[in-house]
Amino acid sequence: MPYIGNDIQFGELTSQSFTGDGSTTAFTLGYTVANPTSLIVTIGNVIQEPTTAYTVASTTLTCTSAPADGDTIHVRFLGRVVDVANAAILQDSDQDTKVQVEESADEDTIRFDVAGAEVATLTNSALILKGTTPTLTIGDAGAEDAKIVFDGNAQDYHIGLDDTDDDLKIGLGSALGTTPHMVFDETGAITKPLQPAFLVCTSSDDANVTGAGTAATVPFGTEIFDTNGDFASSTFTAPVTGKYFLGAVVRASGIASDNTSGNIQFVTSNRTYKVLESNPYAMAASGAFQFHGSILADMDAADTCTVVLTVFSGSDVVDIRGGGTPIESYFYGELVS
Repeated sequence: MPYIGNDIQFGELTSQSFTGDGSTTAFTLGYTVANPTSLIVTIGNVIQEPTTAYTVASTTLTCTSAPADGDTIHVRFLGRVVDVANAAILQDSDQDTKVQVEESADEDTIRFDVAGAEVATLTNSALILKGTTPTLTIGDAGAEDAKIVFDGNAQDYHIGLDDTDDDLKIGLGSALGTTPHMVFDETGAITKPLQPAFLVCTSSDDANVTGAGTAATVPFGTEIFDTNGDFASSTFTAPVTGKYFLGAVVRASGIASDNTSGNIQFVTSNRTYKVLESNPYAMAASGAFQFHGSILADMDAADTCTVVLTVFSGSDVVDIRGGGTPIESYFYGELVS
């Protein structure tokens, strides 16, 4: 009968026949076949139902029941696995949409054309998208995560859309959402869950620690928060080299008339910052004064910082206030860059 439709562009429709003997169920095909629906099988001129009457695996056709002795088993191949190892171009009928593996001799570049325009090229080192608005879409709008994984030698990273909370996340490892380093939510807010940051306060009064010029390290013993776990024993330790914003408020009490000056200092591994020098008695209310200040410190990884209070010209009867509500003495900081 005449063939209706476009001519076959690749391959051909072929057939094969066998003769039943009443016991054989498996027959060897001349071609590798992907699935049962790629064949039309008739036994004794009766069309057989795929999967139910027969199955296929690679080049083996297996009938559910052995064809009767003398029955003709006719197999028509509608589709088969084709080796295109030597093909240079895969294209449509009007040749404006195609995949080329060799546009010029030994080019080793795969080119993708759609509707007459080259939209992408692929080499052994780069995928390049082309066109007026090149776009790479990851995902199909379904209820699923979509991500890109950077497979490193010692460490992997990922960037992706977490379907659980619809946030864009950049993080450590290949699993999305397990160790997020930066999170972008739908409101435009950006959070950094592991960015070093801390706020600590004193737990109780530290009595008679300065007043005669004694440098007293402020005993910050209660952590309100310590992201990344960088604070311990009244000391902040920089986890990485960078610029750190550090601030402190220290309330002193028991200040006497002979205490004519005082200051607080941020003492780091490589330098000391004096942030406030004043006459505490002249400014004190009922013998108490609140020292405060902040700095932007340049710290190397493993550098430390403590806060030191020094009051001069009297005797060591000045206390550092702590505990209770509201919080009176506290130390805080974060990595800025």
